[in-house]
Amino acid sequence: MKIFVQVKTQAKQNSITDVGDKHYKVTVKELAHEGKANEAVCKVVSQHFKVVRSLVRVVAGSRGKQKIIEVKTI
Repeated sequence: MKIFVQVKTQAKQNSITDVGDKHYKVTVKELAHEGKANEAVCKVVSQHFKVVRSLVRVVAGSRGKQKIIEVKTI
């Protein structure tokens, strides 16, 4: 399944909010530096969908605020 994510970095806490059909807003504490925010986004998404981290990856938008994330389900 692919989802569309809008990311806000440097937030006070990590969170995910459903804003529509396969669209989510994700806030993470990490800085957008050297892929740390992308890793944090994948971790938050994996916890939300209750899958292991290795089944979540950024497909598009790795350098921007708008991302497409693939969540593989078993």
